[in-house]
Amino acid sequence: MSVTSVQPSHAWRTAWAAGMVSYLDAGALITIGIAMVLYQDELSVDPNMQGALQATLTLALAVGALVGGRLGDRFGRRRIITVTIVMYILAVGVLALTPVAWVLFPAALVLGLAIGADLPVSLALINEEAPVGKKGRMVAFSVLLWFIGIIVPNILTAALGGMGTIAGRILFLHLFVVGILVLLLRTTIRESVEWAAARQLEVDDPERIRFSHMGQLFTRPLVLTIAALGIYYSMWGLGANTLSAFGTLAFTEAADGTAQQWSVVILIALPIGIAGGLVMMKIADASVRKYFVNIAGLLFGLAFLIPTIAGVNGPTLIASWILFGTSAAFFGESIYKLWVQETVPTLLRSTAQGATLTIQRVVTALFALVTPALITTQPRVLFAILTGAGLISIVISLVWIPRLPRAAALEAPAVLVTDEAVDDIGEAAKR
Repeated sequence: MSVTSVQPSHAWRTAWAAGMVSYLDAGALITIGIAMVLYQDELSVDPNMQGALQATLTLALAVGALVGGRLGDRFGRRRIITVTIVMYILAVGVLALTPVAWVLFPAALVLGLAIGADLPVSLALINEEAPVGKKGRMVAFSVLLWFIGIIVPNILTAALGGMGTIAGRILFLHLFVVGILVLLLRTTIRESVEWAAARQLEVDDPERIRFSHMGQLFTRPLVLTIAALGIYYSMWGLGANTLSAFGTLAFTEAADGTAQQWSVVILIALPIGIAGGLVMMKIADASVRKYFVNIAGLLFGLAFLIPTIAGVNGPTLIASWILFGTSAAFFGESIYKLWVQETVPTLLRSTAQGATLTIQRVVTALFALVTPALITTQPRVLFAILTGAGLISIVISLVWIPRLPRAAALEAPAVLVTDEAVDDIGEAAKR
């Protein structure tokens, strides 16, 4: 079932309100990695505790994605993302103000649940409220916000990193303030018209809805879609999570640098990523997109191959981050977000995205448990593993994913949503 509808005039407002989860997601992951280094003296946070905190955050995110994705398909997009942003605000507030280390773990748990539940639902909402022909552009906009979510904490660290624990607290307070602004913005948007129409049709004429039951995710053809996207995203995520969450640790341990210096490196490279994000928005709905994805995949592989061959040191880590930042606008999470929307039917869309996010976060969380030890003892082995994982993601993007069926074909015949129906659904959703 595919829906043709008169799209709301506030489509971009929805893209902002829902897409900001990407900013908050990136900001949380980066801030945890930086702040735990800054918390080392006052709160006695050692590298092993950093790994455990990252694992806690990532596993919680996995659980949140699985549960939140399903709730979003059953009870609506807007309702779920309102609850999750409140959870996020509370969690980062605690992380900013806690005077003791043990509180970091329950706060990281709540933070991960909130992000995980929000991501699949928000991205589905953006896709469904976007005008036909611009859906890819608006989903890709969230990737641009993801880049900005990386930049801002690093600007703050570059400016304030010398203040130690206080700087870490300011980083979390920044997320607290942004979270409140996002909550206020989300109160101004309505429910997804496509989801509401499909949900109503499931009640009125269930024979027209071919894909709405969770069990269908485990049967062909959707089980192959879940497998392809889950493995692809997981293999890419190992490298991305290592550089994002443990880049500061790697630069301080393996390259004898400082947190402030690494933040400057990130800030130098990220404008390239932002420029790429703008290009991705331009070509997201065009056939030429696949060529950008393929070239970016090659750059992503080189990002981890260079330290593997030349050794892990300051120059190779800088090269790794620049290549990763250049590729990220087109390869990895950016194109994964588009592929999910394009291949999964409406009433299973956030469930499927939650499932694939869960697969990725579980894999990266488990790997996060050993990452600090590998950084401090065998950094070259670490990058060799990441090179192999990157190669797997490249092969899947070239061979497997292009062969997956599209959601538009799976959902035929189409359901037409008229002007009157759009108005009725919007009013009902607000109530």
